[in-house]
Amino acid sequence: MAMLSFERKYRVRGGTLIGGDLFDFWVGPFYVGFFGITTAFFAVLGTVMIMWGAAMGPTWNPWQINIAPPDISNGLKMAPMMCAGDTVTVRIELVVDNQGMDETLKVVELLRFENGRVAELTPFYFDAAQVHRCARKG
Repeated sequence: MAMLSFERKYRVRGGTLIGGDLFDFWVGPFYVGFFGITTAFFAVLGTVMIMWGAAMGPTWNPWQINIAPPDISNGLKMAPMMCAGDTVTVRIELVVDNQGMDETLKVVELLRFENGRVAELTPFYFDAAQVHRCARKG
């Protein structure tokens, strides 16, 4: 592709605002620069967040994804990550006595409620060998 008459003036090294030569490059006729890198990063981040929200929903079809906004009662605070309807996730650190030595077990529990009572509890242990060691009778 031929260079236009005014491009010679702008295609100089080190002419970028932020980042110096790191972000000073062209892709074909398009100048990337710091804001191009920033745009690409946040476009990928937004796509990943939408897909993550879709993974928590009932479908993976991108045309049927419905991600509801957080409740207005949260205001500008960070909304709970997975406290949707009757399902709650809880992160717990249990301190157990393992033959005279305290040991900390990290657990994540998924609780499902029906009529105000726990209907299902699914624990997820980070280290199954540690749970096995603590559960053995010595």
